[in-house]
Amino acid sequence: MSASQPTEHSPRKLPAWLTVERILIGLAIIAVVIFAGEEIRPKLPAAEKWIADQGIWAPILFIALMAILSIVCFPLDVLFIAGGLIFHLGYGFGYVIIGIYLGQSINFWLARTLLLERVQRWIKKKPKMQGVDRAIRLKGTKLLFMLRMAPLPSSPISYLLGTTTMRYTQFLIGNLGLLPVAFASMYFGYAAVHATRTSYNPKHHFDLNDAAIFGGVILAIGVMTIIGHQAKKMLEQAEEEADGEEGRSEK
Repeated sequence: MSASQPTEHSPRKLPAWLTVERILIGLAIIAVVIFAGEEIRPKLPAAEKWIADQGIWAPILFIALMAILSIVCFPLDVLFIAGGLIFHLGYGFGYVIIGIYLGQSINFWLARTLLLERVQRWIKKKPKMQGVDRAIRLKGTKLLFMLRMAPLPSSPISYLLGTTTMRYTQFLIGNLGLLPVAFASMYFGYAAVHATRTSYNPKHHFDLNDAAIFGGVILAIGVMTIIGHQAKKMLEQAEEEADGEEGRSEK
C-alpha cells in the first residue's frame, strides 16, 4: 500500500461548515431577538426583575439545566448564548463554566461506569468518533484542549473520553478549551439583549459603548473562525499520525 493511499481506518475530514454553522446559530439568535425587540423590550425590565427575585435559584436552575441537557447531547452553543441572554456577562460566564464542568463530568463518568459497553458500541458505528478516539489516545490532553475548541459536539466527546484510559484530571484540564468558545457564544446573547434594549429606545443615540459592543461581536466571530480552523487542522494531523502509528503496529 502506498504512503499516499488512505488506510482502512482513515477518518473523514472535519467539515469546515461546522464552524460556519456555529457562528450562524449565534447570529440567527441575535437577529431573532433584535427583530422581535419591539415586543421584547417592554418586557425586559420585568424579566430581569423576575430573574433577580429568584436569587441564588436562578443560577442553580440554569446550571442544573445545562448539566441535564448535556447528558442528552443538547448543543452547548445554544446554552452558552442563553447564558448571555439571561445573565450579566461576567458572573454569567462563571455559571456557564460550572455548568460545563458539571455536565461534561457526568457524561465522562457515566461512560466510564454505567454506559461503557453501550458507548463503545456507538463509537464503532461512527468513523469520525473512531478517528478522534485514536488521536486522543496518541496525543492526550493537548489534543483534547484543541478538540474542545473545534466545531465538534462536546457531550459525545465526553462520553467517548470516558471509555479511554485518560485520567479525570487530564479531562478537566482539556475542558479548558471550551471556555473561549463559551465566552464568544455568550457574547452573542449579551449583544442581542443590548441591541434590543437600545434599538427601540427613541432617546438612545449610538455611542462608543455601542460601537465597542458590536465590535466585540465581529471580534467574537473572528476568534471562533480562527480557533475552529486551527483546531480542525490539529485534529486532522493527529488523526493521520494515529493512523500511521496503528498501521506500523499492524505490520
